[in-house]
Amino acid sequence: SARQSSRGASGAGWRGRSRTALLVAEVALAFVLSATAGLMMRTVLRLVRVDPGLDVPQLLTLQIDLPDERYDEPRRRIAYRQMLERVRALPGVLGAGLTLSLPLDGSNWTSVFLVADHPVPPRAELPSAAFTPISPGFFAAVGGRLVAGRELTEADGPDSPWVALVNQTAAQRLWPGESPLGKRIKQGWPEEKTPWREVVGVVADLKLNGVAAETPMNVFVPLAQEPAPNLHLLVRTAGSPANSLLTVAGALRELDHDVPVTEVRTMNQVLADSIASRRFPMILLAQFSLAALVLAALGIFGLMSYAVARRTHEMGLRMALGASGTRVLTQVLGESLRVVAAGVALGAAGALLASRLLGSLLFQVAPSDPLSFAAATTILLAVALAAAYLPARRAAKVDPMAALRWE
Repeated sequence: SARQSSRGASGAGWRGRSRTALLVAEVALAFVLSATAGLMMRTVLRLVRVDPGLDVPQLLTLQIDLPDERYDEPRRRIAYRQMLERVRALPGVLGAGLTLSLPLDGSNWTSVFLVADHPVPPRAELPSAAFTPISPGFFAAVGGRLVAGRELTEADGPDSPWVALVNQTAAQRLWPGESPLGKRIKQGWPEEKTPWREVVGVVADLKLNGVAAETPMNVFVPLAQEPAPNLHLLVRTAGSPANSLLTVAGALRELDHDVPVTEVRTMNQVLADSIASRRFPMILLAQFSLAALVLAALGIFGLMSYAVARRTHEMGLRMALGASGTRVLTQVLGESLRVVAAGVALGAAGALLASRLLGSLLFQVAPSDPLSFAAATTILLAVALAAAYLPARRAAKVDPMAALRWE
């Protein structure tokens, strides 16, 4: 009856609107996930391109512990020298150095300090820096660069004048517009009796607390004057650093079988660890984004197939009255793009909110990064066109006479 037909049409219309609303939501979710995955991908790319100030691919790192009960300070100094001599003599080794704090891995000694030619500030405003005992040859081993003055040498021992190198960040912040060479600094609080050190060199910045963090003021002191028991050995190799592990570890065990050698990593692994907090969300978001795009594609295909099947008679009539197959094809594709446009508009608002929640993970990328949003839009448009093409092509090939007979 007419009443039943009206109810059927009303029900079909309601179901059609529900399908469309669900599809808009799917597209919006796919946009949010794609845009945020793009933001994280651009963040990781920016992090990888940061210059850490050292030759990452050629470095092997090991941690060495010289326990206090077996190694007093004089014995430690002898052990340091013997380790470096033995490792540097190995085939394929281009250099080796010892340091308290591993670049990219974080400072193990941050301290307040005084500057001799500056007034002593209030206690709460004393400057602080990362203090790093290093061996002679450290910068040559890691590929660091001397900017001014000299490097630390074997002559900078416990009985020699106390000296230090500063990085460029410290030099520019403490002595802007003048040479830091010959200036003096003192580690510790004003009342402490630590010695004053003369600045004898300036070195290019090394990334210390990961690649994303700003480089702190860094003061490098002779290891012989601060003989720490726990150190990192960095070995610069001609070939793959991982291939030199066994020979380096063997050389160290020949000196002392009981010295623990731990945290064996290549500097590439250290770099990867320093950006892991960004890489994991990127991979997770990319996986969810791919799943959402597949769902959106299936939804578009299903909705367009349903619409074409319901409107076969209408399309046949239009073609019988002179409409071309191309025009029908364009109309069906246009309908799918309107659904996608609504989803993108809704998703853009959601992506802006989500990107602000991710703000602490972003690096040199704005939460509203136009490139990430444009890429997400392009991907969704391409998916929509691909998913709608088969139903649209089927509609364009409808036989007008057959469609007119279909009821």
